[in-house]
Amino acid sequence: MSNIHLVIGNKNYSSWSLRPWMALSMAGIPFRETVIPLDTPETAALIAQHSGAGRVPVLHHGRQVVWESLAIMEYLAELFPEKHLWPKAVSARAVARAVANEMHAGFGALRNACPIRMRPVLMTSATIILALFPAALGLGAGAETNQPLSIAVIGGMISSTLLTLVVVPAVYSLVEHRLEKHFGKPAH
Repeated sequence: MSNIHLVIGNKNYSSWSLRPWMALSMAGIPFRETVIPLDTPETAALIAQHSGAGRVPVLHHGRQVVWESLAIMEYLAELFPEKHLWPKAVSARAVARAVANEMHAGFGALRNACPIRMRPVLMTSATIILALFPAALGLGAGAETNQPLSIAVIGGMISSTLLTLVVVPAVYSLVEHRLEKHFGKPAH
């Protein structure tokens, strides 16, 4: 069964692609991987070679073609029941599927914000934190003066990064969901 071919987008831009890739990798299922860059003029044409839906991920297994991450996960669970990709107990499996579907279909603001903002925010935060790390450890001239400030800035960077990437989009998602419930249409 090693003729499984998974076509995905960049893992740091496509959480949908990351899901079946992680499942296959963590379960130890052998597969061939093709990564299509999602930010080039050729992206749509490259994806169209593998998927009539025009989206990734896509799993090829012999003549079978399965697109959409949750469908791929279900297919893999049926193909490899011994890998226990879903919980064994019926009630636990139902909860796991409900959570997976909520994560898949919900949290629109978080999903939309992260691919665009994650890399620059993380790179900026990491650069500042790493630059201040020696001072926070008390190394170098003036360490007794610089150490408390460095520790405070590192704490602030970690806090602001989490607020930017997780808290603000999550709160926005909740507010958007409430507005949709109240007014019966998308808030944007």
